[in-house]
Amino acid sequence: MCLYDAPTEVSLRILDIHPACEAKHKLISMGIQSNDILIKLNNPNSGPVLVQNMTNGSSKLAIGKKLAESINVEQHQ
Repeated sequence: MCLYDAPTEVSLRILDIHPACEAKHKLISMGIQSNDILIKLNNPNSGPVLVQNMTNGSSKLAIGKKLAESINVEQHQ
């Protein structure tokens, strides 16, 4: 499932990022990459998805809808 459609307040592991070069570089510059564990903090009808990267302990990040749709995740135990 994509990050945009994922449930909130559960651990999510990034499986992969759609290979669109620009999106991948943008996420890496934000400190997000494959195998990171994220917590999705909101479920927006419009606007950005708020996440916290638990792998590197980053503060909250806002990811636009299109970018969030390019991130494939699964629930992490």
